[in-house]
Amino acid sequence: MPWQVLKKMSVITVLFGLKHPDVAMASYGSLLRQTNITVTKLSGLTPVKSIAVSSEMICALKSAMDPSNHLMCHVDNVCSFYNFSYPAYQEIDPGNASQSCYTDRTEVCLHNDILYEEGQTLLINCEKHVCIYNKFRHVADVSSKNCDGRFYYMPGIGCITAEHTSMNQCQAKTFCSNLGARLLIPRGYSALKAHLMNSTIFPPGNFYWVGMERLKWLDGTAVSDEYWERVGRYEPNFTGICGSFYTSPGYGLWDGSCWEQLRVLCMK
Repeated sequence: MPWQVLKKMSVITVLFGLKHPDVAMASYGSLLRQTNITVTKLSGLTPVKSIAVSSEMICALKSAMDPSNHLMCHVDNVCSFYNFSYPAYQEIDPGNASQSCYTDRTEVCLHNDILYEEGQTLLINCEKHVCIYNKFRHVADVSSKNCDGRFYYMPGIGCITAEHTSMNQCQAKTFCSNLGARLLIPRGYSALKAHLMNSTIFPPGNFYWVGMERLKWLDGTAVSDEYWERVGRYEPNFTGICGSFYTSPGYGLWDGSCWEQLRVLCMK
């Protein structure tokens, strides 16, 4: 039965008859964790050593003898060791052939076949992400949810802030993520409309980017009909894929080009 966590060690105690091989090894070394790697990627790697071993458990014990082995794969009774840093718990698209292996690297992330160290940041789809425990996570998911600094709490909406400098949608995504936030995804239209009608905060006749693309909010949920602008025009009119709210006359959602220069609404 395959195990998810193995122990690399410098002093090995061999215990017989255990049903759970992950507890058969104990030392101060790092943990080996299961991962998946594409067959194409694996075939392009040169193993440090390959030996004939029938048992995956013995393969792990052999790997533990050399701390330079970062990746271990047991395929067709052949145990191969690689001095190659590869993150744990990788999921491969079902359309790509993959091989289950084990790695000791829990502090790296993989993106577009490039490895990043723990804590490194990267713009993905114009939004800042940070490498945490083998996965790039949106900074909004790991940042404070407090309504501090420039953010304020709006009942029925959450912690938001408005930026009145104009920029395109990609720049707006980056701007919000630099604040530890995202483009606004409203939780209810009535509360949002009432807030947008506050001319002290939102001067009439302006557009504000929000988190909508291709008729869906950026969290994947569909945009309900109540949000669309229906005063003087009928939205969506499919002139573009990105969404913004207009602060008059109907305070509704418009679709349009992502390259338009608009103001920004961010939320935590």
